[in-house]
Amino acid sequence: MFFNARDNSLVATCFFSKFGDEDIFAQAGRLKATYKISLADSIALSQTIIVKGFLLTCDYHEFDAIEGREPLRFHWIR
Repeated sequence: MFFNARDNSLVATCFFSKFGDEDIFAQAGRLKATYKISLADSIALSQTIIVKGFLLTCDYHEFDAIEGREPLRFHWIR
């Protein structure tokens, strides 16, 4: 999801990585094996790490343990 500052809306977007699916799914597998998170969350996190972006989320209970332990940034919806 991306925040559109022009009209203050959230936009769900599917995008493709130039790094290839193998990198994304290898990273997702590592995250899933390391943390107690869903497969969908591990894929979202791996994409965030690979593109050096940030993840917009309100899933505190799953991601609090990961924040600071992985090279990614969260923007929390509170």
